[in-house]
Amino acid sequence: EGYDNCMVPEPGFIGNGFCFVDGVLPYSSEQCGFDGGDCPLPSPVEGYPNCLVSFPDRIADGTCLDSLPYNSYDCGFDGGDCLPP
Repeated sequence: EGYDNCMVPEPGFIGNGFCFVDGVLPYSSEQCGFDGGDCPLPSPVEGYPNCLVSFPDRIADGTCLDSLPYNSYDCGFDGGDCLPP
């Protein structure tokens, strides 16, 4: 409610008290109020100046988070976790 420009498959997840899947887009976006306030505001990731994510410690943690913004060029494809073998 109150997020007219928030286009997500499951609107009931917005503002439900849980940050949806580590703050992936489009839930953790300005249009969706960063999951209705459930997700921390995106912050920069050391070594990736154009990478802004809600959970910077998830970048290069050994597990591919195959969603935007984590698995993107700006975030080094999750710090290399999502690169093909």
